Amino acid sequence: MQYRTHHHRLHRPQQRLDDSLYQRAMIELDEVLYDLHGHDWQHVRVERLSTAIDEMKQRTAQSESHRRSAQLIALLLLQTPRAARAQDAMDRRHGGSYHHRQKRLYELIDFNDTFVDIVLSLRHEQRAEFHHKIYALMHDFCVRARTHVFSREQFDAITHGLSRETAVYLGAQKEGFDVHMTNRVADGLGVDMQIRDRDSGRYINIDCKTTKAYLRRVEELRREERLDEREVGVALTRGYIRVSNGRYDEQVEVVLFSVVSELFGGIQDFEFATSDVLALKLREAINVYGRQGDGFYQYKEE
Repeated sequence: MQYRTHHHRLHRPQQRLDDSLYQRAMIELDEVLYDLHGHDWQHVRVERLSTAIDEMKQRTAQSESHRRSAQLIALLLLQTPRAARAQDAMDRRHGGSYHHRQKRLYELIDFNDTFVDIVLSLRHEQRAEFHHKIYALMHDFCVRARTHVFSREQFDAITHGLSRETAVYLGAQKEGFDVHMTNRVADGLGVDMQIRDRDSGRYINIDCKTTKAYLRRVEELRREERLDEREVGVALTRGYIRVSNGRYDEQVEVVLFSVVSELFGGIQDFEFATSDVLALKLREAINVYGRQGDGFYQYKEE
């Protein structure tokens, strides 16, 4: 919807002189809301954010590279009220139908995917301030939308997990692997990314886990009898194990990969300080479980 009259232009969100990444993101956010809702653009309601999210996804997909980071931040802010609501439902184990739970899960996946996309689009020096600045903006937008925001503990937990994913991606890329993030379908099947060794041409689907999440998942798989005792021992010894996820008609092999700080080193600003040990572990996992073929691009980014 376009508003071209002089009267409407007077009320259109005004661009500010500060050209920082976050100011540009707020301009992108306000403009998409204005284009969709006109004079009512400042009155944000969580129930009608889906349309703005879809529109911003389209703009981001068609974006020129110099605008992409700002548009992704705007998209993340638009997704935050739904994701905070979904996280609250997950944490409180609210009831509801299977469809309701799946919808909330995908709202969180969408948020997480956008968060990771932003981190990977930022320059190294921009990543240092991102964690703190984005939380303040998310808080302000949720207040504007009259809905609750992530608690600091929830947000730090999300960031803790996603920083393992970004550190593996950036480290693998730095060490010369082919790496690409997967789409939402693959996320639902437990695939964070695919990593290929250029020398051998073999690749693995990988699901990055914090140490605690990895141990918890291995124990769940043991209880479900999807891993036997020997395989549990292998998982605990190696720090990675292959499992099959999905329904019978949509099975995918995924390597659960424990991102152990004591082994790979600390993560600062979403990256490992050094990535040589990570490279050794990835090559080991690819040697054990890697597959040949064009399946490396089976789950393309949307």
